[in-house]
Amino acid sequence: TLNFTANGSSRGDTDDAPITNDHTWHHIAAVFDRSDKMSLYIDGEEFSSSDISSQAGRSIDAYDFILGADGLKQYGIEDAEIDELQVYRGVLPETQISDMCESYILETKIQDLRNKITEYEHAVNDMNIAQEKKDAFTIVINEVEAGLETVTSLQEIKELDEKAGILLNKIQELNIDADIKKE
Repeated sequence: TLNFTANGSSRGDTDDAPITNDHTWHHIAAVFDRSDKMSLYIDGEEFSSSDISSQAGRSIDAYDFILGADGLKQYGIEDAEIDELQVYRGVLPETQISDMCESYILETKIQDLRNKITEYEHAVNDMNIAQEKKDAFTIVINEVEAGLETVTSLQEIKELDEKAGILLNKIQELNIDADIKKE
């Protein structure tokens, strides 16, 4: 949740973010435009916003700048770390926020996909199927791994992830077929 209160006014809040304690790195950005709205961005995309235009022209107290808890310094976040903090004097456009976090998100998604591919390799090697089918899976796994070495955009990682998803579906189908044949 993001909240904001200027002197002599009521507090405005955004919706709660659904990522609490998921043990995954996230890029969080908050934008306060007192002539318009406050916006909460998660991983480069606007998650929630709230109109704070009534706060325009009112003063704020920088002493009340609180991270990780509410305005009364309660309900703090547990088991979380802040890697980097930047505060700007002006309002950042959405494109700049997205650009700021893209490399971090890309790096995280690449590592997640590498972990998936490793799991798929083990699953294929453990399956009791013909060697030619194992070889076909290995070709796709190798294609995804090679793609991970040259990926430079979130769109490319999405395409590789879709390819890996198709591979997982095929693996699951073969496992189900193998279980049916055993019965």
